[in-house]
This record gives sequence, structure tokens and C-alpha cells, in this order.
Amino acid sequence: MLDRSLGGRPTRSSFRTGSLTVCTMTPMRSVPHRVVCLLGLDDGVFPRTPTVDGDDVLARDPFTGERDQRSEDRQLLLDAVLAATDHLVVTYSGADEHTGGERPPAVPLGELVDAARRTATLPEGREVVVRHPLQAYDPRNLTAGSLDAATPFSFDPTALEGARAARSATDPPPLLLPDPLPAAPADDVLLDDLIRFFDNPARALLRDRLDVLLAREEDDPDDAVPVEVAKGLDEWQVGERLLADALDGVAPQDVLEGERRRGLLPPGQLGEHALQAIVPTVAAVVERAGQLRQGEARSIDITVDLGGDRRLTGTVGGVYDSGQVSAGYSRIGAKPQLRAWITALALAAGAPHRDDGWCAHTVGKARRGGGAEVASYGPVDPEQARGWLRELVDVRDRGLREPVPFAPKTALAYADALLKSSRRSDRSATYAAQRDWEGGKFDGERDDPAVVRLRGPGSTIDDLTGPPLGDEAWSGSGTRLGQYALRVFGPMLTHGKR
Repeated sequence: MLDRSLGGRPTRSSFRTGSLTVCTMTPMRSVPHRVVCLLGLDDGVFPRTPTVDGDDVLARDPFTGERDQRSEDRQLLLDAVLAATDHLVVTYSGADEHTGGERPPAVPLGELVDAARRTATLPEGREVVVRHPLQAYDPRNLTAGSLDAATPFSFDPTALEGARAARSATDPPPLLLPDPLPAAPADDVLLDDLIRFFDNPARALLRDRLDVLLAREEDDPDDAVPVEVAKGLDEWQVGERLLADALDGVAPQDVLEGERRRGLLPPGQLGEHALQAIVPTVAAVVERAGQLRQGEARSIDITVDLGGDRRLTGTVGGVYDSGQVSAGYSRIGAKPQLRAWITALALAAGAPHRDDGWCAHTVGKARRGGGAEVASYGPVDPEQARGWLRELVDVRDRGLREPVPFAPKTALAYADALLKSSRRSDRSATYAAQRDWEGGKFDGERDDPAVVRLRGPGSTIDDLTGPPLGDEAWSGSGTRLGQYALRVFGPMLTHGKR
């Protein structure tokens, strides 16, 4: 029988009828019941937290002896406990539903549990508090004696089948692409698609050939007031926003004021301290980029003949007198270097002739000592640039048929170690690239969702360093990873950077 209450106000209920009564705690005052169940006594929910209405003058300045909701709730709990003649059951959320971390009960309930443990005499093997698992198919729900009872807690046949399935041996999921796909039509290639492919070949294969878009994992919004800007992604996001506004010509004071008003920084002096740790690097990157961004910015359309009635087309923006200039609030790693290198090749091979040649510059945080640094590529001979672009397009064609042994950071570390070693040892190059692929303190490139979808979880560097196939003999490396790394990064490392 449900309590007939309107607007949250308790009303009279017909007790002692032998039926189940669901009601608030107020109607149970001084009414005995064989079994009393109290649900949801979570910390922060019970006792109620009083809220002051704007027109409640008395609540603004309360006096001793006036009504107190929290004290009333504690009295209601005591009345409900005393109303139970045979059994008392109280539930609360004992674990966080997202993290599984332990959560305490409400303070009055914790006091009740402590009192019961000190005074009650329990049968052997019984506990005052029983922790129930979250999933219905957990074996503890279906095993006699596991949840402080001689019989199973659940008799759900579906949950039983789920528990049996969870305990049985499972076969590893098959690879998404056990065999290469047929070659795609040899259409024209967009410059943006070529650059995007080398940012993440696995994601490009899923998106461009299989029409698979991976779901993005969104973090739950934090309702707590931030007290610091964490290193890593949070700092990078703040720095990127400040840098983008500054490069667009927004006044420095307006840039800072706009970031303060986003509500993402800690309040007061904490937020100012966080900004002062980021602003010097942003200013250094803006200054270095400003030295290169001389003249009027323009965009240049490029068309490169790849042979076989195939072309590379696109538009390169942000071109100044010194060449194309890009900037970011991050260190100049494999991806920005490769973007600038491909841009320099495209300008050299497909843009109108220029006497001093075309260059591409990327500006980022200095690796040591703060400040900023620049990586510049070009000028490149147009015929050489055209040949290297053909090789990059061929790598893309292969990467749209199967997961090729290439990831930007891993391949750059491999190629760099191989070219710097006097013995050109694949073994030492493999060791140098292993951390970027498998990770250490942070995730490696193998943990990218697209890579996991194609190669499965826990891929090792050995999965990339098998012997090259018959048509992959482009260099003297003895591994597939080495062949692709040298084909993509070899020209950049030996001819490009200055």
C-alpha cells in the first residue's frame, strides 16, 4: 500500500493490514511493524540539509529551540528503529557506481552500526553490515552462504546463466581485419587527408575504408571548484586557448580576462598562479611565431602530379614571406614535425615557383629550459619533393588496406635511432621505439582506441618488427617497422630539418 501524500506532506495510512506499506519515515512514528526497511540512507542525503528560502527571515538567524530538520531526521530514524519488532533492514550506497571506491553511510546510520556491533549478539558467521555486489550476475548473489544467509540471495535464472558464462573460459576476440582489404580506387588525394592519415593511420583506416567512427569517451563534468590546473591535458587546453587568441591578435589583457571568465581556472589567487605558470611559454611561442609571420598571410592552392592520372591537391594556409607557419602549445613531437614536412614537400612540388624555395615552420614549447623552439623544413628540390610525396601516398594506400606497422612517435624513434647508430642496428632501434609503442608511466601508441580495435589489446613492439614483406624492400632495415619508418621519416631526418 502506497502512502497517499501530496506535495511531500505525509498523510494518514492504513497500517497493520498485512500488506506492504511504502511511505516516508514520518507516518511510521510509534507504529510497530514486524519488518522495517529503510532505503537510501546515503551520506550527504540523510539527514536532510536545510535550505534557506529568500523570504524566510527566521531561518537567516535561527535561535536555540527552533525547528532543526537534521535533528528531526535523527529522531525519525530512532523512531523507525524502535518500530521494528522482528527485523530491521537499512540500505545505503556503499560504493561509487563509477569508480567502485568505498562510500561511508550517513553519520546517524554509522553511529547505529557502531552501537549494534558493541551491544548485539550475532550468530557465528553473521555480520551487522552485508556488502552486496553491484551486478546481479555476481557469483556471490547465487552462492549459498556468501551474503550472510544460508540460502542464495538471488534465484534469478538469467543471472545464474550470466555468472556461469563469466566464469567459463572465453576465446579472444578475432582480429577485425584478418586479411588485407582490396585496393581502393586510385583517386586524387587531398593534402589534408594525407596529413590526417599520418597523424593516426589506424583511425584513418577505420574511418576512410570501414566507415567506423569510434565513440569518444567523455569525462563526467566535475562539479567541484578547481584548486589547480593539472599538468598534462588541462594545462595544454588552457595554453592552446591562450595561444590561439594571442595569434589572432587579441589584446593580451583581453586574452587573460577571457580565460578567467570561462570558469575553468581555480578562483582568486590560485587561478592567477596557474595562469602565470602558462603565460610565459605562450608569450615565447607567440614571439617566435611573430618573427616568422612577416608580411601578409595568404593561402596557396597546390596541385602535384603523382603519375598515373593521379594528383595531390589542396590548399595551404598561413603562408607568409618566410613560408608556412604553424604554432602550438606543445613540444614539437613526431606529428607536428611530419605535418610541417609534408606541407614543405607539397609547397615545393605543387606551388608556383619561388626563387628562394618554399619552407614550412612549426613553433612549439622548448624541450628544456622553458621558452619556445622552431623546427623548419625546406627548401626542397621540386623533383625530389614529388618523389617523396609519391612514396608517402603509397604508404597511405597500403595503410588503407591493412594496419601497417607505423605510428608517428614509434616510427620516428625507430628511424632516428637507426640513422644515428653507426651499425644501423635494428635491435637498438627496436629498444628505442619500444617505450613509445608500449608506454610506461603513460599510455603508449598501442593504447589508442583505433589501434586496440585493429590489433587487439596489449600489442607489443614485436607485432611491428616482423620481417618485411616482398614488396616492402625500400631500405636496408630488417623489420617491417624499420622499412616504414625510414620510408616516411628518413628523408625528413636526412634532408629536411634545419
